[in-house]
Amino acid sequence: MASPLFSAPLSDTERREIGVTVIGRSKLSASYLGMNGLATIVASYGLMQNSPAVIIGAMLIASLLGPIMGLGLAMTYSSPSLLKTSLLSESIGIVWVFFIAYTIGNLQPEFNITPEMYARTAPNVMDLIIAVSGGLAGSYAIMDKKIDAAVVGVAIATALVPPLATCGLLFAKGEYPLATGSFILFFTNVISIIVGAIVIFWFKGFRYENYETKTWIWPVRLSFFVIFTGMTIYLSQVFVNIADTQRFETRIKKIVRQEIQYLPHTYILDVKFFHQKKGRESQMLIYSPSSPTQKTINRIEARIFDELGIKMRLNWTYIHAYDVKLS
Repeated sequence: MASPLFSAPLSDTERREIGVTVIGRSKLSASYLGMNGLATIVASYGLMQNSPAVIIGAMLIASLLGPIMGLGLAMTYSSPSLLKTSLLSESIGIVWVFFIAYTIGNLQPEFNITPEMYARTAPNVMDLIIAVSGGLAGSYAIMDKKIDAAVVGVAIATALVPPLATCGLLFAKGEYPLATGSFILFFTNVISIIVGAIVIFWFKGFRYENYETKTWIWPVRLSFFVIFTGMTIYLSQVFVNIADTQRFETRIKKIVRQEIQYLPHTYILDVKFFHQKKGRESQMLIYSPSSPTQKTINRIEARIFDELGIKMRLNWTYIHAYDVKLS
């Protein structure tokens, strides 16, 4: 039995109604700018406060998804007018959201970079998979009246405004590498959502071509999927590198724990790793009655080199542990 997601194409009347809906949501309007502006304000302060609830709440009023669905429909139905309209609306919306977040960042120059912001600066292939799934869900919700498209739209919008708002905030703070990472995440999400939308629109019968449309639509489609393929390869490599780094750091932590387990009342509280010009370094925060001796540090560094083949310099900070006797 065929999945309802990829079931038989819709009737001409149904496609016409859906087309009108998508076209209407793709147009630039005062309400489109207003809702995205308000969503950006709420999302920006939610990011600075590290509040997931506020960030999610901001998505109730975000509107960046409409033109993205328009782009997906334009590429399946070969509509140059819808492609131009959607591209213009989305481009202006992106600049608008970035500008508002950048302005907020300049008005609040002393804000700290929160975990919610950091989480949106290192995209990988999992983000791409999530966004493609979101595009599938969003476009399918438009076609199925039993599904609340607004709710699905809110879920997908979490992949759009927060990373773009993060980009504006970090750019205002001068954190350009992190800002670039958050914009790559946003761009990844946009392209991936369009891919998901294209798949659903195609299976639902939104296909139209003639001699004139073939001359421009296939180069556009080819360019789009080349970009998507390149992003997939790049983000997959990033994911592999992150996984390798995590395995490497886990092994180092295990070695350190094994080496200090015989020291009385000594525990690892936190470990951070850095890449320096002279090699790799780690900063370890431990809870101990006394600072580790240089002999202990040298022994651990030597074992790391023997087992992993990596020269690692260990820097220690310790919190003095006091023995408390109860009488």
